[in-house]
Amino acid sequence: MLLTTALLAAALPAAAGQQPDPPETPPSRGRGQGINLAATLDGPPPPAPPAVLARDGQGRATVRAVRVDEPIQLDGRLDEAVYGDVPPITGFIQQVPDEGEPATEQ
Repeated sequence: MLLTTALLAAALPAAAGQQPDPPETPPSRGRGQGINLAATLDGPPPPAPPAVLARDGQGRATVRAVRVDEPIQLDGRLDEAVYGDVPPITGFIQQVPDEGEPATEQ
């Protein structure tokens, strides 16, 4: 038991609270020296995203969220590029007041 304690004490850092040296980090790259991933990766193009709106056989809808690259201004005008790039979601049905009927507003 005494021998085990001595071996464990020898394996610990010499001074209490001493931390082992951190691993070396690679030198940082200056601007313009990054890796061009488009030139280094080879493979098929990314898959086409699914439709924004899909319905199953029972009429239930699945809506895909779309990431926007620029902020949307809430100013009452739909003049941001996303409104032209992403197809609108249509075909809503009512729950109240007439369950299952087409929407009365577009």
